[in-house]
Amino acid sequence: SAHPAPPVTRAAAAAGDQWPSRLVARAETGERGLIPRGTMFERYVHDAVEPRRSGVYQFCVVGLDVSNPSQPMYRCWEPTGHHDRDFTFDELERRLAPERFGRAVTNGSRPFGQRPTSDAQEAHRKEGVGADRVVRWPEPSGAASLMHGRAMPDVDESGRPVLPPRSRFQPRNTVDLLQPMLVLWKKRFLPFLEGDGSLKILVLDGSGRFASHMQEHFPQAQVVAIDDPPRFCQVPLRLFRDGCRFPVRAEGSMDRASGALRFADGSFDVVVLPFVFSRLCSRDEPRLLALLREALRVSRQQVLFAEDVGPPSADEATFRSWKTLLQAEWRAPVLLDADLNDCAVPDHFLGAPLGA
Repeated sequence: SAHPAPPVTRAAAAAGDQWPSRLVARAETGERGLIPRGTMFERYVHDAVEPRRSGVYQFCVVGLDVSNPSQPMYRCWEPTGHHDRDFTFDELERRLAPERFGRAVTNGSRPFGQRPTSDAQEAHRKEGVGADRVVRWPEPSGAASLMHGRAMPDVDESGRPVLPPRSRFQPRNTVDLLQPMLVLWKKRFLPFLEGDGSLKILVLDGSGRFASHMQEHFPQAQVVAIDDPPRFCQVPLRLFRDGCRFPVRAEGSMDRASGALRFADGSFDVVVLPFVFSRLCSRDEPRLLALLREALRVSRQQVLFAEDVGPPSADEATFRSWKTLLQAEWRAPVLLDADLNDCAVPDHFLGAPLGA
């Protein structure tokens, strides 16, 4: 059962804006040279792939790239997850200067004439963001805010923002929803799989968005994304794919009717099946099990399987029957069994069925 969150003291909230000391040392700028975690600023975004998403978004500084000492890049997220990007120190300073001035003039209150707020859910609607509104995070002073609600992402050893298990951050999209599973899997199993560093990962992701995330977090791996060929005829998915820098293979990769993956046995170290039950199998259990068996065949080591099953009452029984099949009949041990966040996800882009 859910327990009420402990009250956040002013000291605890203030401590959340500090970078880990290891990143401060690697940045070689000193503590005063780094913009604090949780810093918010607004910026106009032009979306050439989906023009309706063009508009003003509020960004939050959540990570730090210190691969280039003395010139760190700031990893910034906005409420929908579509336009997350890195900013240089100079870019942030230019954005923050007028906002600091506005707060000083108005004694910290919202400046007169500031555009009204849209939340992430509204930003995903067909009408789009709108020129007169700003897509913002929850109010910084509220209990649901990133900082006072203690919902800021963690940062990993390289400064990337990550969402560990039991994170209070509310998932914005499929990537956020799956990230706690990836963090746990990376910690428990990845050191035993990497070997000579040539890890090969197959991901069933037609948009390329999740596969791109996998490649970013496993830079030494070779990540391959494939999808069911008929899905490529859909205009929204084609736009996503064309607008994504990550290539997606379709022709000759899989057979939707039989669930066959057209790769030789043991072609990959890891196969990732994210939410394929509705998206690729039309909620047909025999087709899902055929695809799962194919994933076991082409994987040398492990299969990562995440799924939306249906009503909560059916989840436990359904997964129990699949686990029994895997372990008792197919002799495939289940090494990790964990729940994903069960909240509503505004942009569950891998949860959409074919034709949705």
